[in-house]
Amino acid sequence: MTTNSSPLRLLLIEDDPDSGQAMVTMLRRRGVEVTWVLDGEHGLKRFQDEGFDIMVVDIRLADTSGVDVLRRVRLKDAEFPVILVTAYDSLQSAIEAIRLGAQDYVLKPFDSIDDVLVPAQRAVEHYRRLLQNQRLHTDLMTSNRRLESTLAELSEAQLELVRRERLSALGEMARTVSHEFNNVLMPILGYIDMLLEHPDMLRNFETATEMLGTARAAASDAKKIASRLSSSSTEDPVKHSLLSINDIAANGVAFAMSGKDLPDSGYSSIQVKQDLGKVRPIMGDATELREVLVNLIVNACEAMPEGGTITIRSCMDDYAVCLSVEDTGCGMAERVRSRCTEPLFSTKSRAGVRGLGLSIVRGMVDRHNGSFTIRSSPGEGTRVTLRFPVENQSGHEWHGTLSPQSGS
Repeated sequence: MTTNSSPLRLLLIEDDPDSGQAMVTMLRRRGVEVTWVLDGEHGLKRFQDEGFDIMVVDIRLADTSGVDVLRRVRLKDAEFPVILVTAYDSLQSAIEAIRLGAQDYVLKPFDSIDDVLVPAQRAVEHYRRLLQNQRLHTDLMTSNRRLESTLAELSEAQLELVRRERLSALGEMARTVSHEFNNVLMPILGYIDMLLEHPDMLRNFETATEMLGTARAAASDAKKIASRLSSSSTEDPVKHSLLSINDIAANGVAFAMSGKDLPDSGYSSIQVKQDLGKVRPIMGDATELREVLVNLIVNACEAMPEGGTITIRSCMDDYAVCLSVEDTGCGMAERVRSRCTEPLFSTKSRAGVRGLGLSIVRGMVDRHNGSFTIRSSPGEGTRVTLRFPVENQSGHEWHGTLSPQSGS
């Protein structure tokens, strides 16, 4: 099959030498490449062996008929263009040939070679469009199959990704729960170990009662954590109550620093200072806010392996209660500070450290509609500042003007 810019290649089957020679001469003058054969069998062989654009065949041949040639062509190619040349007395046969799939017929004698050339060109153009459409259809079907295969692969990959994400989420949740439980267990185990190490402390009723009270509060927090885990996600969220951030700070210090005087605690050389100003109450969950403070204090302790000072401050700032935890430890470079709240990010290589503390803090602060900022430089320690909206006694956010007695 030639292209649109190539000369038309025409196979002529005509057993009349005069008619055949005349048609060949006129067609070649019009730029057509003509192959002329005198009988049907020879013509069919040339058709099978060579590539032509169209066949023009006389309906009456010495060895066969043009209709029979057409039938045999159709066995090879159901759409290949075939034009029959017929006289008036065989017109009915030409019409029958059209029913069998001939593209057109030409009556002879004809007045001009255009009587043959124009329908031939029209038939070839139609055939070319048909082949192009078939190729496009084949390409489209191939593309569709590839697309279906790709979609199936993507669907399977998506399911696998969902499975992995669920496992990852479960793993992260398990690590978070482990981290939270480790923190609330510190005062319980710390004070028990201290009392076992120094049983004479039981004689000091006030000290022993304070220790047991802190341990009891830690156990209560553990119970709340377990209850929160067992709750359905469709149930109501934890209800906040009016509370004092200063009480949270004092309890958090007791939780985090319980047992610090034991020889293996690692915290014996760390001092904790509290500078708690007058602040307004906030709405929150005491268990979560204690967990926030314990995480910040533990992080501060781990930043001071050789000892140092932790300062905890509270104050009012416009319409917010501020709580800060500042240490004199090693500080953080900017690249570490910018990532330190990401889950599982940690620069600590000590076994058991999971890099969850600050990510938990951020999540809990967000749940209290608070804000969270970190200021740190290498060698200059770290200050973490939390801001919470203040509440009036009716439980609504307070937007009044602070009096001088309200703290700073």
